[in-house]
Amino acid sequence: MIRTARKGTGEATRRKTKKKTRSTFVRGGTKKATKKKTAKAKVSTNGKVKKEKALTKKESTARQILGMKREKIINPNANSWGHIVIKIEGDSGFMPKQFSKKVQDELDEKAQGAPKKKRGPKDIVADCIDCFHVIGRRPTSMSKTELKKTQFGFPVTAFKHAMEKAAVGCGWKSTEFRQCVRLEADDGYMVKLKTSIPRMDVRPVRLNGPRGKVPDIRHRPFFEKWSTTLRIQYNARLVTAQQVVVFCDDAGSTGGIGELRPGKSSAGMMGTWKIVSAIGDVPKFA
Repeated sequence: MIRTARKGTGEATRRKTKKKTRSTFVRGGTKKATKKKTAKAKVSTNGKVKKEKALTKKESTARQILGMKREKIINPNANSWGHIVIKIEGDSGFMPKQFSKKVQDELDEKAQGAPKKKRGPKDIVADCIDCFHVIGRRPTSMSKTELKKTQFGFPVTAFKHAMEKAAVGCGWKSTEFRQCVRLEADDGYMVKLKTSIPRMDVRPVRLNGPRGKVPDIRHRPFFEKWSTTLRIQYNARLVTAQQVVVFCDDAGSTGGIGELRPGKSSAGMMGTWKIVSAIGDVPKFA
């Protein structure tokens, strides 16, 4: 009986001691874990503080503006577009041509289903004046006093189209050139021209009609001397400034602008130009 009592008391004491050790171990473990966690948190906060101190003034202001946390700040002043100013001078005569207001009215009436009208006699001076591309007022006559007061121009798209053809001849695609080269206009869609006083050019032409080619006589203005300035933007990541200048030079010798240009007519020798000067800036990448 005594032995059994001793065994029972011994087992009970052992169980109590085990429970105590478990509870103490768990409590101690939780305390140690909390201490380790707090220590890690302190280290991480100290690291953040050091990183924030290491930031420059530009990065801190950029983060305030953006309102977001980033390790790498993008430079907003980085620009990949360069600018070139090319002065060109015509080395041959230049003959402009455009749809006259009379022709536009006839096309509008035809589209609306209006009955056809009989054509009256030609107004030679009016036909010649309607061929001008003008910035501002249009001259009322072909007198020298009227023409001196007029500011002549030409669509900037004509120069870009000539440069595009030159780029295609060098192995480029038309879409690639259009995406990486832009030409700025002076007024609307035209560039200003410095020209001599134009004269009326009279020459026979053949027009395509239902009965074949019909002969006719055209009265158009002709400039013996002309020059202009082209302001070109180019993407320096895709094309270099030297390539843009080469395209402009090739366009002046092989493409041209206006009527009877080499790029349109096989016998054309008008509307060509040469480069006088080219000044540009190279963009600075980030």
